[in-house]
Amino acid sequence: MNAGVKGGLLQSVKEAASITTDFFLAPSCMACNGPLAPLIESRRSLDLLCEPCRELLHPINSRTQCPRCGASPTRPPKDTKSAGGRCERCEFLPDSFRSTIAVFPYLSSAGMIVRNMKYSRGPWLAGHLVNLAMPHLRPRLEQWLGEDPSDWALVPAPMYALRELGRGYNQAREIARHVAEEMAIPLLNE
Repeated sequence: MNAGVKGGLLQSVKEAASITTDFFLAPSCMACNGPLAPLIESRRSLDLLCEPCRELLHPINSRTQCPRCGASPTRPPKDTKSAGGRCERCEFLPDSFRSTIAVFPYLSSAGMIVRNMKYSRGPWLAGHLVNLAMPHLRPRLEQWLGEDPSDWALVPAPMYALRELGRGYNQAREIARHVAEEMAIPLLNE
């Protein structure tokens, strides 16, 4: 076989392999699984969202959210708080529940990422979700933890053992692991 034919055949095989790889391993949005631009060397977490999902990714305004349950108010601010300082969403929570922090509404592309993590075997999405949340989460956690976070630890929400066995991981633990690394606070197993 002469060198020209060999070179042409090798080029054809490379092109076929590239097309096959793009077809089966095409990058997709980590929220809606829609198509993304071709792969590049390194992607930031925001680049792993398609344009419509990026537009749906709006953090909850920390000045208007409920300081207890973290939800955005569904009523105008003057009617949001009940007599006990609770919004309409957290009125049912026990008095022992103090507060939580929410960065994105669950009905957003962040919620779609969480659902993909849970139901599409996507624990790798946790790091990207935390990367998207940290610019909004870090100041809230620093305010919450105060000057000395050394007395604090992060504990992920537990999961039923059989469900975790079936899924292979606890998505709350995966997210908490990345947050603990970012904030340099210990992560405790449940």
